[in-house]
Amino acid sequence: MKKIIYLLFIPALFTACNSLSDDKTQERKLFDEVISIHNEVMNYEGMILENKAKLDTLAKTQVDKSVQDSALALSENLNIADAAMSEWMHQFEPDYSQKTHEEAMKYLADQKASITQVDSVTKKAIKASWQFLSNHKQ
Repeated sequence: MKKIIYLLFIPALFTACNSLSDDKTQERKLFDEVISIHNEVMNYEGMILENKAKLDTLAKTQVDKSVQDSALALSENLNIADAAMSEWMHQFEPDYSQKTHEEAMKYLADQKASITQVDSVTKKAIKASWQFLSNHKQ
C-alpha cells in the first residue's frame, strides 16, 4: 500500500519541479526583455551627448533668439532623457530571487514598462534634435 502511495506522489513531484522550472523560465525571459530594452537605450548615450553638444554650441552662436530658445529646449529634452535612464538604472534591482514568482513577474513587468517609457522619451528627444540640427547646420 505504501508503494502505491509513493508512486502516486512521483507525478506530483515531477509536476511541481516542471512548474518551478517554467516559473524561472518565464522570469528569465521577462528579465532578458528588460535588459534588451536597457541595452538598446544605452546605445543612444553617444547620440544624446553629441546632439546636446551641437545644440548647446548652436544656442551660443546663433543670433536668432527663436533658434537659440529651440536649441536650448531640445538640449534640455536630451538632458531629461539622459536623467530618466540614470534614474531607471539607479532604482533597478536585477536580483529578484527573494521574490515569489508572482512578485517577480509583476516587478519585471513594471520595470519593462518603465524602461520602455525611457526608451520612448529618449528616441523622441533624439529624433527632434536630429530634425532641428539638420535644418540648422552651421
